[in-house]
Order: sequence, then C-alpha cells, then structure tokens
Amino acid sequence: MYTLTLSLTDEQRERAESQARERGYASPDEYLHDVVTDALDEAEQSDVDERTDDEILESLKTSLRQALRGEGRPIEELWKELEDGD
Repeated sequence: MYTLTLSLTDEQRERAESQARERGYASPDEYLHDVVTDALDEAEQSDVDERTDDEILESLKTSLRQALRGEGRPIEELWKELEDGD
C-alpha cells in the first residue's frame, strides 16, 4: 500500500475529525480514504480521457472540500440502500 501525506489546515483537520465521528468511521484517516476513493471512482466514470491531470486534480480537491463541509452521506446509509435495492 502506498502512503500519501496530506497537509490540512487546522480547520480542515477538525472538520475531517468531526465528519469521521458523525459518520461512524474509526478514524479521520479511514474517512478521508473513502473520500479520495469516491473522488477517484467519480473521475473514472466521467470522460477522464478528455480531462487533463489538472482537471482531475481539481475534481479531487472539490470532492475533498465537499466532504470536509459535511456534504454527502454516511457509508452505512449507502450500503443499506444498495442492499435494499437487490
């Protein structure tokens, strides 16, 4: 596994910690891991071939900012929705 160091402002760290707690994550690291995974999945589903690296990076940054603002929903809610849909 690759380790990436991400620098956050104090406010971003506090928001990540708060969101992780509210959404039932064991740690902010796990929460941010899912945020990045979701952003990467979204990037792959769009027309990545036509997007520049800068556009993809901006998309990842936007997704991280949205997650830190609390936009989105808990992973447990998503899993339940997927299970109920089967």
